[in-house]
Amino acid sequence: CYAGPAGEQGARELCQHFKLKIAAHEVYAFQLDHAFDAIFELQPLVALDEFLLGAESESDDPIYGSSGMSRQSPLEKVDPDVLWSWADQDPKARYPLISRSLNVFAIKDLDEDNGLSPLFLEGLEKAPDRAEFLKSNVARMHPSGWSGNLSAILDRRREYLQALADHADQNVRTWVAEHIADLKQRADHERERESEREESFE
Repeated sequence: CYAGPAGEQGARELCQHFKLKIAAHEVYAFQLDHAFDAIFELQPLVALDEFLLGAESESDDPIYGSSGMSRQSPLEKVDPDVLWSWADQDPKARYPLISRSLNVFAIKDLDEDNGLSPLFLEGLEKAPDRAEFLKSNVARMHPSGWSGNLSAILDRRREYLQALADHADQNVRTWVAEHIADLKQRADHERERESEREESFE
């Protein structure tokens, strides 16, 4: 009932209802993963307007702010042509908003990734200010959930970032170098903790 032009108003009201429930802490965003996926797929322009515009800071972001983080971005459900056309209406403001809600890494399973997200890479190349685009995505570098050793996941993500180490844009190279170093530091710290836990079981 939310598909097509006839469903736009109902979809908008549903988005606003979700935002009110999340703001009141009656529900967390990750509990609405399937609903977000459906509405971004059926009414992408309505969902983009309602969920991405108007969030002044990351803590205000109804999808990825303090209200709870989904593991997989619902923006992956939007046709890329539609997504970038929406962004190009106000590129300086909207590309960073999109970046904040994108996964840097392509999600293969619930807790595994298999490279850099093609949608993230496409946005990086289209963004008018790559430094702002990347700065908005810092919170998406660390997995929100995982199984197994976190150190191995962080090591793997560090290797994926190497693909951008020789990018033509200095801002990208600087961002990559900083996050490769940060991921290495975090991975080393996690390895120590994992080793301590293993020793405690012996």
